[in-house]
Amino acid sequence: MSIDLNTTEPAPVAPEPSSPNTTQVPPARPAKVKKPLNVVGLVALIAAALGFIFACIPGALIIGWILLPIAFVLALVSLFLKGKGKWMGITALIVSIVGTVVGVSVFLAVVASSVDDAFGSGGTTVVEPSDGAGADAKATENKPADDAETRKNPYPIGSVIESDDWRVVINSVTLASTDWFSPATSSIRHRPRARSTSL
Repeated sequence: MSIDLNTTEPAPVAPEPSSPNTTQVPPARPAKVKKPLNVVGLVALIAAALGFIFACIPGALIIGWILLPIAFVLALVSLFLKGKGKWMGITALIVSIVGTVVGVSVFLAVVASSVDDAFGSGGTTVVEPSDGAGADAKATENKPADDAETRKNPYPIGSVIESDDWRVVINSVTLASTDWFSPATSSIRHRPRARSTSL
């Protein structure tokens, strides 16, 4: 092993003595640069908020269903813009996803309610008068219309058939009323003559 002593290292330099009039200033920190406004994120956030609101209103669901996908796409675009703030894009993305879930829930509730109204019994009831009572007497029997009477066994006179939207009182009957219909009615002309109609 050999050591080369011919190389000389520079001698350490002593710091210059500071004069009493000189003060040391720490190096200046770089100024915090504010990121510019993310306009795409702002538009996405506004569209997501409006879409969420409209998705909660049954009559305006379609507007929410249009705005929420637009907000979702704009939020994704705003997240990939360089040098822009990301918080509005993230918020718009979350609001658009939650708004879509809420919108689907409201839509299913509206459809379920509509199906129930369309195919439900509708609350139609029949109130028959008591025995020996006329049409003006107080009704005593209240039964659902599901136990419907037939043509051979009709409801008695004075029965009240009603629903939430309408009310019918059977107050008279006309037997053999086939002659009452006009012969010009096409649906009557095709009926066999042996039948009779009661009103």
